Amino acid sequence: MEEPVHPDDVNGSLAVKAATTVPIASGENEFTRWGNRELIEKRAVDILQVDPAICGGYSEIHKIAAMASAYHIAFAPHGGHILGSHAAAAFSNGLIVESYPSWFDYPAYDVLKWIRKPVKIKDSYIELSQSPGLGLEIDEEKIRRYEVSAAM
Repeated sequence: MEEPVHPDDVNGSLAVKAATTVPIASGENEFTRWGNRELIEKRAVDILQVDPAICGGYSEIHKIAAMASAYHIAFAPHGGHILGSHAAAAFSNGLIVESYPSWFDYPAYDVLKWIRKPVKIKDSYIELSQSPGLGLEIDEEKIRRYEVSAAM
């Protein structure tokens, strides 16, 4: 059950967790290891869903996943399979990754230049490339279309 209570209601999450055998997932609206610490230390979740794009990047998510691992809490990154699959694969408590294949249709993704396909979804499994990096870079020419000049 994903975020059955408001994200900052740790005691509420504990109450729901105590009342059901359904695993409780939360954490996508917490930022940094300090924001996730109470969820982890109180064991208010069974599955921690930190978002690699907003938690401080891979360095910070590494610290958060390691802390969750010390408490035997599974780690399932929120926010999409491009960043999340690499994060989940890096940790022993990595469980599952949210996937939004239609993301590639969003206008904002128009500015990405695919060096290679970063992940491949096959039979509900994600196959990561053996090449280093995420497999994408910013297309500088396309991003100029979104420039706005500030009037002074």
